[in-house]
Amino acid sequence: MKQNILQTIDNLHLGQTVQYKNLSIIPIFSNNTSTSEYISLKEGLDKGLVEITEVSESGSVPTLRVINNSSKKLFILDGEELVGAKQNRIVNTSMLLAGNSSFDVPVSCTEQGRWKYNSKKFKDSGVVMSSKARYAKSKRISTSLSNHKGYNANQSEIWKDIKKMHRKYATFSGTGAMKDAFLQKNNDIQEYLDAFPIQENQKGMFVFQNGKLVGGEYVSNSKVYGDLHEKLIKSFSIEAMHEKVDYKADPFDLIQEASRNLNDLKDASATVHKPVGLGNDIRLEATRAKAAVLEYEDEDLHISIFPKEEVNDISDDSPILEIIDPKDGKRKRIGGNANPIPEAPKLEETISKAVDMFSKLFK
Repeated sequence: MKQNILQTIDNLHLGQTVQYKNLSIIPIFSNNTSTSEYISLKEGLDKGLVEITEVSESGSVPTLRVINNSSKKLFILDGEELVGAKQNRIVNTSMLLAGNSSFDVPVSCTEQGRWKYNSKKFKDSGVVMSSKARYAKSKRISTSLSNHKGYNANQSEIWKDIKKMHRKYATFSGTGAMKDAFLQKNNDIQEYLDAFPIQENQKGMFVFQNGKLVGGEYVSNSKVYGDLHEKLIKSFSIEAMHEKVDYKADPFDLIQEASRNLNDLKDASATVHKPVGLGNDIRLEATRAKAAVLEYEDEDLHISIFPKEEVNDISDDSPILEIIDPKDGKRKRIGGNANPIPEAPKLEETISKAVDMFSKLFK
């Protein structure tokens, strides 16, 4: 397994640095030819080949059912968001699901203030969780796996990260939905999307903010990466847009830093876990960075790289839900401190009370 990773890294090569405002991106290419046939979540949903629903009529917050009606395998990227059904969710880890199969997959809620159906099936939101929150989640997943507790992302931390987003970007969502922050910052995000178009045969990228490495992503299939490129740009740009702007780094220094991190992973310690679906989930820890690798039949389908300092969880004891009263523009708090997620019936009761309080505020 480790030998496969070494070979994958040795076959990667870096393109020319592209910079816009405070974000710098180095495209990743590869001499590896993918031998696995798989489709993206976007393609599967767009073509009606994939259905995603609650696991039952009553639902289960940490689990969704994915039905792959395609003859091809389905790749889902860690942090991809699904919208609809009883509440929006993100996928807790990257996974590869067999063709013509059904799996119950681990997810986390990204819409705290809703627990009722607005559709029977989920749709692709076009969003991946913001990069810093996504990498922090991946760190918690690695810890959970090491403790033999499965793909537990710590729901209360997910909600804290989403609330931080809304505060930081001065965005608002009546249901605490992560997606709303991206929608309300769409014009700013579009500037970054325009600045970083995908390149031919591109399979990934290293991303720097203010000259500092904030993450890297690689997908072995260039077509599948193409379906993920804009989602990943959104994930990084929403973090970057409110920090220092117009920071121009030395492209040579960035290439050197990216190369050092790749070489560092060659000496990383590795733990191997059985994911939902096919293949192996390999977690790497090196001096500079951590990485999560999804491997199938000796091919590294996905590698996610993040510097250790990017994933420090920040404590936040703020209440479950906050709203901004349109009458006076002041923030009002609903509920108590965020706690680990309750079972679905208790959650429904909690949200129902919150909605009642919300309604009374605007009478």
